[in-house]
Amino acid sequence: MKLSIGIISYQIDGELIHTLESLGTIPDDCEVVLKVSTDTHIERLEPIANVRALLTGDNGIYNAMNKIRSAARGDFLWYLNAGDARHPNLTLTETMDLLTEHTC
Repeated sequence: MKLSIGIISYQIDGELIHTLESLGTIPDDCEVVLKVSTDTHIERLEPIANVRALLTGDNGIYNAMNKIRSAARGDFLWYLNAGDARHPNLTLTETMDLLTEHTC
């Protein structure tokens, strides 16, 4: 099982970095797909493993979500917006374990 986490952001800013930091360590069975509309400061994301950025224009949030869906490689897709945070009491590994355990 692989989990894709799609994050929508207008630009690479403090809110996006907060969301990425809230994910903690990104295990190998997870990927993060970022949809960033306007920013070219991609070097701020280089030290983060398992993160891919889509730096193309879009026609709003739903169009950005569709672009993430098309690029995601996971069995599951979890959308977050810049500024959102993962619940601090549940790691991504634990989330994957729960998804695996409760999938038909």
